[in-house]
Amino acid sequence: MSFAAADWPSHHARARPGAVAVASADTGEQVTWRELEARVGRTAAGLRSAGLGAGDRVAVIADNHPRVFEFQFAAMRAGVIVVPLNWRLAVAEMGHQCTDADVVAIAHDSAWASAAGEVAATSGIGRLLAMDRLSDHAEPPMGPRRTTPTR
Repeated sequence: MSFAAADWPSHHARARPGAVAVASADTGEQVTWRELEARVGRTAAGLRSAGLGAGDRVAVIADNHPRVFEFQFAAMRAGVIVVPLNWRLAVAEMGHQCTDADVVAIAHDSAWASAAGEVAATSGIGRLLAMDRLSDHAEPPMGPRRTTPTR
């Protein structure tokens, strides 16, 4: 049986671009589907530019923020598997999870940059990705990059 996940940001950016896609109760920040689509495209391009692709596992340690959704959708688009880490665990425990899951990179927000560095050091992971910098890349507007020809 085959399962293909829908690219929600791409779909909703076309269907209802101005509607709120994600909102933060903490900051009041609201992101429309159009904005989310653009961010997801840039972040997916950032993941690919970092040498990540289909099947690569990337651990994430970050506060609850709309950027985490953006990262998750971008990872889906790039074929990257997200391995969420619980920041309540000790560094050694997160390191063990990364080793066990065969993680190749750790993505983090600014609040967890230091802990991400420690986890990377204890688990031998050489790549750290600052989530707020991943979206500094260009990506075609609207939708995922096609990897197979259409008929």
